Formats: sequence, C-alpha cells, structure tokens
Amino acid sequence: MAARGGLAGVWVPETTRDAVFDAMKNLSSYATTGQRIILDVELNGVKMETRTTHAQVRTLKGRAIGTVEIDSVAVIKTVRNVFGKIF
Repeated sequence: MAARGGLAGVWVPETTRDAVFDAMKNLSSYATTGQRIILDVELNGVKMETRTTHAQVRTLKGRAIGTVEIDSVAVIKTVRNVFGKIF
C-alpha cells in the first residue's frame, strides 16, 4: 500500500499547544504513514522521551495499537560520523 500522508503522535501531560510543542522537542513523538496508531516504546526500561547512557546491550520493548493490522515496524538508529554529520 502506498503512503497516503504522514501523521504524528505525541505523548503529552495535557492537551495544550505548549505541551504538544514541548513533546516534539523532547522526543516524545512518533510518526506513521497514514494509519492512526498508539505507540509506547522503552529502551532498556527508559521511555522514548528520555535520553539514556550508552549500553552495549539494548533491549527495545514496545506496544503498538492500530485501527488495522500493522504490517511492519521500522526502527531507525541515528549514527554520527567522525565529522558530526548525522546519517
């Protein structure tokens, strides 16, 4: 199925404009290519909006609830090269 458009989800403590923008800045957000989902993810027991220290072993736990069957989930790792460029 082709992507129809993107949607964003944010975890917020209250439904205000400031809380939504704070959630996007603090990494309490996720995106989907069309279907409405609820996503809850932890890395080594730390919620997705929280930064954590480097660990050799990583455990990723998550729960996704969708309005239709979820075909796939993509996990993208951000990598910096020696010049600081993210790719």
